Amino acid sequence: MSKGRVDDPSRRRIFMAQRLTYTLLAIMLFIYGLITIRNFLYPIAFGFLLAYLLYPLVNVLENKGFPRILANLVTIFGAIIILGGLILTAYSILSPFSGELPHLVDTGIANFSRMVATVGEYFGFNSEQTTAFVRGEVAAFIQSGTRHIQAFFEATTSTLLMLGLLPVYIFMFLYYRTKFMYFLMKVAGRPYRAEMIAILREISTVMVRYMAGVLLVVFILCIINSLGIYLIGVKYAIPLGITSAF
Repeated sequence: MSKGRVDDPSRRRIFMAQRLTYTLLAIMLFIYGLITIRNFLYPIAFGFLLAYLLYPLVNVLENKGFPRILANLVTIFGAIIILGGLILTAYSILSPFSGELPHLVDTGIANFSRMVATVGEYFGFNSEQTTAFVRGEVAAFIQSGTRHIQAFFEATTSTLLMLGLLPVYIFMFLYYRTKFMYFLMKVAGRPYRAEMIAILREISTVMVRYMAGVLLVVFILCIINSLGIYLIGVKYAIPLGITSAF
């Protein structure tokens, strides 16, 4: 009897250890799988977000008598046209002084270095050392940003593929939203149906507020960046400030 009492707790501990090991292994494999297919999940997640943002426009068109498929197509193509117009407008604004960009960068670094060196003199710092330090740090920062931009354009194929698939994902999420809703209702079960509806409405509200917050941050950055570029004596402060903010 005493031997059985000793074996039972030991077996229970072994069973719990095995169960914990299997659980941790499953979590690690799940995370590894998400990391492996992240390039496939990015456009789906972004398409889901954009579908949520475009849903109010689709809903307005459907309430006015548009068929669902036509309302989805009109909304998606309208969003593409607006985005394309913004890109062309930005290009038309930036292209006139794109050739001056290296000179503008050098001018900005020089003016900013002098400003920091002047302020540093009041605190006992050597002017030449401060200027050299600031120049080196700013140059390293610009070089790091250039590497990121180059890496972005080196992935042109995957980027174009992702952008090409985005309208498809948005259309699927908008067109089959009712089926997605029914699926989630069945997963939640009848007792939790009201809670699921409340959660979905809260997600929609949070997404809209998130995008509104992002736009507010971009607007604030436009002002701050433009003001900062103007203070260091660089031309085209407003276009450069808006571009850097976005």
